[in-house]
Amino acid sequence: MTTITRWNIPRTPVARAEQQHQTRLMEATRSGTLWIGLAYVLLYPALAISLVLYFGALLLDVFPALSALVGVPTVTVGFAASTLLIAMNVALYVVVTLVSLGLSAASIGREKQGKTWDSLLLTGVNARQIVLGKWSATLHTLWPDFALVWMLRLGMIAWLIAIGGGEFLYHTSLAGLPPRFFTLLLTAAMVAAHTAIDAGLTAALGLLGALVEGQGAAAALLIGVGRLVWSIAPLVVPYYVFATYEMHDSEFHLLFWGAFMLVSAALTALLLRWAERLAVRQHALPA
Repeated sequence: MTTITRWNIPRTPVARAEQQHQTRLMEATRSGTLWIGLAYVLLYPALAISLVLYFGALLLDVFPALSALVGVPTVTVGFAASTLLIAMNVALYVVVTLVSLGLSAASIGREKQGKTWDSLLLTGVNARQIVLGKWSATLHTLWPDFALVWMLRLGMIAWLIAIGGGEFLYHTSLAGLPPRFFTLLLTAAMVAAHTAIDAGLTAALGLLGALVEGQGAAAALLIGVGRLVWSIAPLVVPYYVFATYEMHDSEFHLLFWGAFMLVSAALTALLLRWAERLAVRQHALPA
């Protein structure tokens, strides 16, 4: 019986087989001593700092006494801890993005190298199901890593609000919630949505890059540069607007952020459709 994934994608035999392969691969990769050591020395402490900062800041308006414990990060947790939080946010995002690109591209490359596209036809699935199956398998395999990216970003939210004060607060509140409390809750939800959409876009780019024949290096370079530009756009563009037009409106940033996510979701759908067409053209798969 067909089951439904977290992204409401039909779980075909292709998707299940691909996820099993990717899961075994990632488990083997993470079993090394170096990876475990880095996790305990860098990742887990940064994650603890992030959660303490976020939930501490979230509770400040409920329990004012916590202000003695949670304040500006550079004062309360120290310069080294703040540096670790920022560095791990960047490092983990880069690593997870590269792994996502690699896993999704390898899911296509393995079929091409093994000349097993014809075998896929025997499963009774079409090009759309194959492409979506490979895509959803990558997202399923890496969802714990995406969740870690999101949790580290919670600490960055609290850090920015602490050092920026009212400049980073959304003053349009609901039900009389204090601006800081409302901003923390809203941005956490927005960051969760952004992380999920961003993951889907990355996996789609990996699939497309592997299906572009005869342009392997050029396609990889273009995808890498485009991915970098798209990643920093939601940070650079709003502040460029603020500086150029002397705007300091946090609500403008919220609207831009929402529009950016909608465009990213639409772009992901277009990339997946393009990958489907390439699969049909190159391997004579049924549409």
